[in-house]
Amino acid sequence: MKGKLILILLGIIVIAFAVTNPSEEAHKQVVKEKLQESLQTAIDEKTADKKDINKSLGKVFGNLLGNQMLDASVNQIVSRKNYFIFSLTECTWNGETNTVGIGLLSHVFVSDKFKTAFQDQLKQ
Repeated sequence: MKGKLILILLGIIVIAFAVTNPSEEAHKQVVKEKLQESLQTAIDEKTADKKDINKSLGKVFGNLLGNQMLDASVNQIVSRKNYFIFSLTECTWNGETNTVGIGLLSHVFVSDKFKTAFQDQLKQ
């Protein structure tokens, strides 16, 4: 009887993980948010001490253009590897695929190293 109860509980847990495994769109959305944060930080650093109107307008247009480019890029470079009860976020860049995050229980967690690497690329 105890063994059956353990199997039933284990089955319920597996089903809960499977049902709450994030979709590929959820993975892409989290990566996009991380990239937007990095882009915003880079723009803020470049326009930090500038108070004139031209710099402010440039910042607004930079954000709009950057966000549109991010949408297109994220759709091309981000993919999800599904393992039924969890999934991995993968990014392919310059022919190299790296795992940058994990999705489980309706959440996607992306490594801070990914955000830092993107910020470093923006600075170059």
